[in-house]
Amino acid sequence: MGTGRQHKHRNLIISLSMLTIVLAGSQGCSVKEDRSYCPSLLIVNTEEISQSISPHVIHIWGDRGFHLYDKIIPEEYPHEWTAEVKRSMNTLTAVCGLDKTEIEDRCVTIHRGQESDRLWAHHSLVDCSGEYGYDTLRLHKQYCVLTIDMLDYPEDATDWSKFSAIPEIQGSCSGYRLDEGSPLHGDFLANARYVGNGMFQIILPRQEPDDDLLLRVMQDGVSIGSVDIGIVLKMAGFDWKKEDLDDAFIIIRNSNSIDMGGGGDNTMKVAAWQFGSFGTPGW
Repeated sequence: MGTGRQHKHRNLIISLSMLTIVLAGSQGCSVKEDRSYCPSLLIVNTEEISQSISPHVIHIWGDRGFHLYDKIIPEEYPHEWTAEVKRSMNTLTAVCGLDKTEIEDRCVTIHRGQESDRLWAHHSLVDCSGEYGYDTLRLHKQYCVLTIDMLDYPEDATDWSKFSAIPEIQGSCSGYRLDEGSPLHGDFLANARYVGNGMFQIILPRQEPDDDLLLRVMQDGVSIGSVDIGIVLKMAGFDWKKEDLDDAFIIIRNSNSIDMGGGGDNTMKVAAWQFGSFGTPGW
């Protein structure tokens, strides 16, 4: 029942009030009882996330409708978090980075018109059939920050709303399935944000590698050019199956002829990108 080791701290932020099921027999079993009905103690190593100050939401699903929920601050659990769970195979999911998105029906759902949150997630199937089950929280990057450099955009522009040409991205996945650790299929559609110097950014959720990922340049609500950047990214070596997604930098030389270029050298280029930094476009 989310019985993590608690440490005394004035700023302790933890909620144990949202458990959806109260386990029977949580007081444990004596050695004389049939222990097959006793709970298993799940021990989760948290050392790899112990420096994080962001809230982490933990969900555990087991058989016959068992569900446990907890919300923790990792720095309060520098070594481990524990919980009593049903003796079975249990699915453990932990996520952090939730801001605008919500958890609905075991899914992190991105609504139409929204970009993704900077979502990190852990997913594993843990054998808790004995007295103890063990796992280690390792969260992986589930988003891609796509930067779009429109070379024909006014570099001195400070407010993108003053200009009519805006990149729009449409994809086939609009969230993350907590119970499966996979992309949630659904229509993703959002505008990129203007960040200055002729550049736009948008945070994309993990996509399926063979699905279309369309970039449209919209002007007054009408598309003046489009290209499947899924193909462009794949040709550049981008991998949607990578455990920790990379970020990407796309350069558009002429937004008015993007559909004619088809991602060719004269229209679009994916720049080299080092994880966590912009790198140098070199074009």
